[in-house]
Amino acid sequence: MVDEFYQYLKNYERNCLPVEMLNSDTLKKVEIYSNILKVICCFNMVCATVAALGFITAPEYFNEKTYLSVWIQQTFPEYSNFMLLVVHWTSLPVALVMAGTSITWAYAGGNAMFQVYIFIEMLKGISKTTIPQKMRRDSEVYQSLIRQKLIMSIMAFELIVKYQDIACDILEAPLLLFSVGSIILGGSLMIEFLSNQEQNFGDQYAIYVGIFFFALAGIISANLYILFGQAIKDESENCNSLLRQLPWYDMNKENKTIYSIFLRRTEKSLLVSNSLLQIDYSLLVRIVKTLYSLAAILAQFVSSNGPTDNN
Repeated sequence: MVDEFYQYLKNYERNCLPVEMLNSDTLKKVEIYSNILKVICCFNMVCATVAALGFITAPEYFNEKTYLSVWIQQTFPEYSNFMLLVVHWTSLPVALVMAGTSITWAYAGGNAMFQVYIFIEMLKGISKTTIPQKMRRDSEVYQSLIRQKLIMSIMAFELIVKYQDIACDILEAPLLLFSVGSIILGGSLMIEFLSNQEQNFGDQYAIYVGIFFFALAGIISANLYILFGQAIKDESENCNSLLRQLPWYDMNKENKTIYSIFLRRTEKSLLVSNSLLQIDYSLLVRIVKTLYSLAAILAQFVSSNGPTDNN
């Protein structure tokens, strides 16, 4: 397993286009976006840590509310103090893993976006020439340059596709956990809200702190996944649109053949996906619809099994 993961990382490094291929203006924008992304990821990690510490410092609430804690106290009364301490402290690695996987994805997604930008600049440079248009069709120099640029662009696109496939393989588990975990967490919160139990935190203000920062860290992590996934899809579609705008009518027969193959190859958008789902705005819609359906079922169940008035 370790050897396979190491091989994935080696392939990942091998299929990265160097950011230095960007022009100076785009490179400056990339550096600014990278710094902003680093600040967001660091803030996300701080939020996750504060949330976990908030939960850890208020164990009484969870000992009464969570089924696992109640079950431990009833089943292992002699060892429950130690076991509950371990359970409460597991919230720290869970929160850090949630933030850490989103940071990993931000790094992978950011690299993917930079490579797409490099590819876009290569596409824009294919037709750039000082040769007059009326002379291009019969110019061997022009046709040779076009052929070389098309081939280099195809090679760059294939590297991007390989990179995307490797990144999706590495992040398959976090992507699944993100999707399933969003539904489970949302369902758990709705069950707690609709259970008609008295919400009394008392003086345990750490609970409020933990809930607030955990929700904030979850929102940041979710947005990192979805925004990058949607951005990669949109920019890959933009690549196909730019490719269609090339002056194909100035190409000879051989270059037109290469161009048509290249065009068909880029018709399929680059997607952050695995065998079960893809990360973009459509996933957010599916999660919201699932939570809405679950809320309707829970509300109906609570109303049909609620307390009756015997007066």
